[in-house]
This record gives sequence, C-alpha cells and structure tokens, in this order.
Amino acid sequence: MDKFRPPEPLKLEGNLSENWRRWKQRFQLYMEASEANEKPEKNQCSIFLHVVGDEALEVYNTFTFTNAADKEKIQVLYEKFEEYCSPRKNVTLERHKFFTCSQGPDESIDHYVTELKNRSKSCTFGELTNSLIKDRVVCGVNNSHVRERLLRETDLDLQKAIEICRAAEQSKTHIQALSKMEEKPVYGVRKMQPRKESSQKQEIRQNDKPKQAGISRKFLCGRCDVSSPPVIGANDCERFNFVRRVMAVKNEAILSEYEDLFEGLGCFDGEHHIVIDKTVAPIVHPPRKIPFMLHDKVLAELKRMEGLGVIEKVNEPTDWVNSIVIVEKDDGRIRICLDPRDLNKAIKREHYHVPTAEEVTSDLCGATTFSKLDAKDGYWHVKLDSESSKLCTFNSPFGRYKFLRLPFG
Repeated sequence: MDKFRPPEPLKLEGNLSENWRRWKQRFQLYMEASEANEKPEKNQCSIFLHVVGDEALEVYNTFTFTNAADKEKIQVLYEKFEEYCSPRKNVTLERHKFFTCSQGPDESIDHYVTELKNRSKSCTFGELTNSLIKDRVVCGVNNSHVRERLLRETDLDLQKAIEICRAAEQSKTHIQALSKMEEKPVYGVRKMQPRKESSQKQEIRQNDKPKQAGISRKFLCGRCDVSSPPVIGANDCERFNFVRRVMAVKNEAILSEYEDLFEGLGCFDGEHHIVIDKTVAPIVHPPRKIPFMLHDKVLAELKRMEGLGVIEKVNEPTDWVNSIVIVEKDDGRIRICLDPRDLNKAIKREHYHVPTAEEVTSDLCGATTFSKLDAKDGYWHVKLDSESSKLCTFNSPFGRYKFLRLPFG
C-alpha cells in the first residue's frame, strides 16, 4: 500500500455528482493496485473513511443504516455516498444538455466525443446511445466542410464518423505546418572581401574621417532589397563642390516685385465646391466642452481667424453643424481644426491620380536648383463657395462660425 498514493479527499463543492464519480473510480483503482480489496470488508471501509476526507466523513456520520453490520460493508458505503452525491436526475434536462452540446473552436474530436459519451450516461438512451452520439457529432462538429462529408456517407456509424473527423484535423495540422515552412524570396548578394591595408593607410583613413561623422545611415535599395550605406554623403558632396547649399536668398528686386505674396494670407484663384449626397441626413453637433484654461486662447484664435477672413460668424440656421478639435502646439499656440466625421460620410469624393516617386523623379531630370518651402496654412489658401462654406459650419462655446477657406481636419 505504501507504494501507491491514495486519491485526494472528495470535494463536496461544484459538480458533486461528477466529483464523486471520478473519486470513486480513483479509489477503486487505488484499492486494486495496492491489493487492499483483498482485505476484509471492515478494513476496506476503514480505508475508505480515512481517504475520503474530513468533510465527507462528517456526511458519513449523518447516514442511517438498517443494522450495524451494514457499516462494515464497502458496497453499502458506495450506495450511501452515491445516493448523497447523485440525487435524482431530470432525464429531460440531461437529454437537452446532450443535444445542445457542440464542439468548441479549439476542441479536438476525441475530447468532444468523450464529452458526449459522459453526458449520454444520464440520458437512458439504451441501445441507441452510439447512434445518437454519431448524430450529435454530425450536427455539432465545428467544421462545415467535415459536416458535408459526413452527410454524404450512406452507412455512417460512430467509429467511421470519428475517423473522418480525425483525418480532417490531421490534414489541417499538416497544412499549417507546410505554410510555416514556406521560404521567403532570397536575393543573391555578392559579398566583397575587404582588402588588407597597411597600418600606414589605415592611420591615414582614420585621420581623414570628418569630426561630425555620427551614426552611419543606411538606405534600402528598391531593386534588390539590400540595405547599405550611400556611396557618397551630403558633407562630401558639399566639400567637393558637387552641390551648394543656400540657406536664404535675399533679392530685393524679387521681394519688391512680388510684395503681395510675402504678406497676409495667400489665396488660389477660383472657389472650391464640395459635392454631397443629398440622401444623407444632415447632423447638428452641440458645442464640445473646452478646458477653462484654454477659453482665452480659443477665443483669441477665433478672432484672429475671423480677421484673416478664414471664418465668419453665423447667425442663420444651417443644415450641417460640425464639432471642432483643439490642437495645442509645442510653442503654446493652438490650432482649431474641423471634425467632419459625419460630413465625410455625405461628401462625394473626387478621385485624382497621385504621382509616384518615380514619376516625380523623372520630372526633376535636368534640374539644378531645388528649394524647400514652408507651405504655411496651406489649406486656408483654398477659398470655398457659399454653399460649401455652410457645410463647414462648426459650433463653439462662443457661437457658430463657418469656414470661408478650406479647413484643417
């Protein structure tokens, strides 16, 4: 007996009937393995009461026996605990649990069939047990293709249904394993062996390195997907006079000739019209709450935008009223953006071809001078017509406004 560990005490919580069934099976295996079942029944009952645990022992003390001799019969103990742990079952309810049991998403067919067999024990199916389990497997399997295959079989029994489901599971596992083994395309790259240089040349190369040589940047080649440093850097291009960087251009003649372009807010010719779908119902948003500490900044920005002719106060009814988003910049200033999520659902979009990088590069062929410009308030350079301006009406704690120029958002 010392070679085998007895089962854990019987748990009287949760599914008491299932706990008793499993504990009884483990106890009987323990008694048989340790040859304790060959001892007198009185000793077997003592081992039972010792192993069953304190809670179950208290339950035993409440049992009533027909005569004193029944206390020393192991089969009577089984029956008493069976009666306590397995009360009378509702067959209709047990059959409902059986017929509504379906295979889980990650549940194997073997585990599913085992669960069906355990549930069928309390359903009193009799000789129809295997046939009904087979029917439940066909209806409850989680793969529709496997279900179609099972329905095509004419002489389908439980064992054949299980074999078909197992084969489908194995095929799925093999396909997943093969998909992981697919190799990615490898581009051939010839690795150049570095030439050995003398210590004198190495010393000269070390001295020629620029002091500002920081992190070496690598660029990805779009033709062969190989990451490598550029052949010549920007600093070397300037040093060899390949390119010349000009930080600012001060040409008084240009500034005086185009003086209107360097003051105020620019504006493109014409007016932009926003086309909307009339079948979409307009939406009016109430003003959003703004933190009290930003009230002064928001009011000042609204006045500034009104002075620039970007927005205008609205006093008449409008079909669309949008919300606004306040964006605080790093320098403490704010930007007022439109939140047109609902309006975007009604706008009919205009489709334009966006040039690729290769097309832009080809257009720059032969150019020798390049400029970098800051397109400040670029959206505000596009003027809206009267109808489109009303679509861009927004609510604020200080009243309603409408954009006269294309809004940020």
